[in-house]
Amino acid sequence: MEITALGYIGINSSQLDQWGRMATELLGMQQVDRGGKMRAFRMDDHKQRLVIDGSSDAGLAVMGWEVPSAADIDRLAGRLESHGVKVTRGSRALADERHVAELVVFSDPAGNRLEAFCEPELAIEPFKPGRPISGFRTGALGMGHVVLNVEDVELLVPFYRDVLGFQVSDFGLKPTGSISSTSTAVTTPLQWSAQGGKRCTISWSNLAASMMSGRATTSRSWTTAASPTRWAGTPTTT
Repeated sequence: MEITALGYIGINSSQLDQWGRMATELLGMQQVDRGGKMRAFRMDDHKQRLVIDGSSDAGLAVMGWEVPSAADIDRLAGRLESHGVKVTRGSRALADERHVAELVVFSDPAGNRLEAFCEPELAIEPFKPGRPISGFRTGALGMGHVVLNVEDVELLVPFYRDVLGFQVSDFGLKPTGSISSTSTAVTTPLQWSAQGGKRCTISWSNLAASMMSGRATTSRSWTTAASPTRWAGTPTTT
């Protein structure tokens, strides 16, 4: 399997100040000054992990998946194209913006933009958390996981499992209920694992009250971890 970790996440949101406070004061990330309507944040030795673009409020902009080498990018691109997925080679300007050596761009069946990249740039300066924390467990674990809200989970299963190579490790047959201060959720977990002990976890929730659209949504989280019992202590984007 070419994909080894979730490398970065991009979000479109005009609420730059709110994102900045959450990323630094709550999560403990380090803000990297980018100016204008762009904000970037570090959580380890990578130059950036989270990027907020304030030019729109479209939500999730991109998920960047790390692969070991340019050869792995080519193999992944070939497999995607053989399954009818359009793949575009990222320009030098885009690679520089992402702080990676090379990348390709494609989309999942729900229209989410995905990028596969290799050789991320590392910062010379040590990571300085936005609040007093011991740090994040990243490295080979990457950012950990991302949660996707989708209306049809079955649309995505073949893509992430059969094309990207995630494997089912376990799943739940019956939903489990959870209650929070903002909503009531019914969640059915489905867990996937990649080769070498790494894994991805998917869960979907039928929300009784959706704060965004007022209708039920479905969420799914893909998580990579170093072993079946060691999870990355990382932020989650929904």
